[in-house]
Amino acid sequence: MTAFLAVTRSDDGRDHNFVGRKRLDWVVAAFWSRWTRGVGIRIREVQDCLRQAGGGISPAPSFSAKQAVISTIVHLSVTRDGPITASQIQTVSGTSQPTTANVITTMKDLGLLEQRDRSWGIRLKPLNPEQWLSLAREHIRTRKVFYFADPLKLTMVKAIFKRIHLLNSKGTLSGEQLRVGGVLGADAHYPLLDITAPRRVDVSTVMAADAIANMIDAGLQPIDESHAEFAILAVHVTRDPGSYTGNADGIPYASHFECLADLIELGYLNEAQEFAMHMSSVLECYQ
Repeated sequence: MTAFLAVTRSDDGRDHNFVGRKRLDWVVAAFWSRWTRGVGIRIREVQDCLRQAGGGISPAPSFSAKQAVISTIVHLSVTRDGPITASQIQTVSGTSQPTTANVITTMKDLGLLEQRDRSWGIRLKPLNPEQWLSLAREHIRTRKVFYFADPLKLTMVKAIFKRIHLLNSKGTLSGEQLRVGGVLGADAHYPLLDITAPRRVDVSTVMAADAIANMIDAGLQPIDESHAEFAILAVHVTRDPGSYTGNADGIPYASHFECLADLIELGYLNEAQEFAMHMSSVLECYQ
């Protein structure tokens, strides 16, 4: 393979260096996809065997307890009226009492939380866009993202979304296992967001990324971050504290905070700031 990456040999016996690694990766992937379908070998079965042998694409999920607490505080503040107690945060985030208390203390010291008195509980203050983006960027650094693409470029965003809807309606994938974020999730929370054509589907999950991609479309291939612009599906392995199903489509959507992080990661910074201001306006309504 190393030799082939550098050189190919023509019929006249001369070597011609013209095959780039990036192009070759896609050619090999496309060939593998066609071949497996042609002989009836399902990629899902191959990947299941790899996982059983301990050779899956993505490692077992691991989560930051601190970020779980922060995400829970944001989620409960944006979706509930009134104060939030430490015990509620601990229950939803699944973290220990000392961890929960330490994060609350730190956020108080940073001036991010409101507490009228000890018995009242806490709430997240309406933050400015810079504060929101800072929190979201810290969250991005703690979660893992895995990218998947169709080498033949036959799969469209709409098809991925329809497949998720089907899996959800059948009960194959519940809102506890997978939630749609990114542009689609942000639009569900805030329909005034002006992004008309998402280039990929972003989902949040606590499961292994390859298992999720496999269930959605067995023909999708994992790609590394350097090829992320080709991704049709991005799987964010993270502990998302809440699911929003307010739309008529019944799709479980990722929390506001996950969607904000996705917009930043996608490079939609202006839209992320607009979405952050919407989150603050929601918080102001609950004051």
